[in-house]
Amino acid sequence: MEIERFTDGTPCWFDLYSSDPEAASSFYANVLGWTIESGGPESGGYKMCTLGDRPVAGIMGQAAEGISSAWTSYLRSSDLTSTLTAVAGAGGSTLIGPMDVLDLGHLAVVLDVTGASVGVWEPTTFEGAGRVGEPGAYLWAELTTSSLDWSTAFYQEVFGLVATEESAQSNDARQFTKGGHPIIGMVAHEPADAVADSWTLTFMVSDLEDTVVRAVAGGGFLGGPIVELPVGRHATVTDPTGAMFGLLEPGH
Repeated sequence: MEIERFTDGTPCWFDLYSSDPEAASSFYANVLGWTIESGGPESGGYKMCTLGDRPVAGIMGQAAEGISSAWTSYLRSSDLTSTLTAVAGAGGSTLIGPMDVLDLGHLAVVLDVTGASVGVWEPTTFEGAGRVGEPGAYLWAELTTSSLDWSTAFYQEVFGLVATEESAQSNDARQFTKGGHPIIGMVAHEPADAVADSWTLTFMVSDLEDTVVRAVAGGGFLGGPIVELPVGRHATVTDPTGAMFGLLEPGH
């Protein structure tokens, strides 16, 4: 569906920091049907990905050597300065920024209370993704965390997200809402596991098998079998540059 404005605390934009932006562009154009164009010198070569002439994501080179290719989700803020103050007060820290992005808006990347990185976007002329919740576009963001309770407190305090009543006491997974609408999910992992606290983005597709075939043919890797979930069929894929993401074909 087309989006004109996001609510604060909602994932509103999605960047891929890639070790090979050209290879990544070819991959996602083929797998998700994106049209990808590079910006001018003033954008540092930032690539804008569109679906049906609406922006859905961006691709850029890595900020520094040795950093793994990864997707970053940006949560909307009407006041970036206040949000960064809240981040510090809740036990997090600022990793990148705050910085201006042309005349489009202001961004920062922060570390939450468990060390997972997440972006914050304050729009001026650019609200964020123009399409979500449709084939080829962003569908869901999920945080894998070593402490559901710490993460719950952090995102509630900083972004105003609220755990649903039925999931609030779960030790395995939680779902969060803003204004009564589902916003993000969290799943728990043991601190001793070889898993870093991190976010995973999931994109919607209409035919999961076909999309997976094209992803693998394009140099991607399937991170396990296709699984049946209450909301549909899901697969985890790693792109040719090492960035992991999810694909979901909704149930009927």
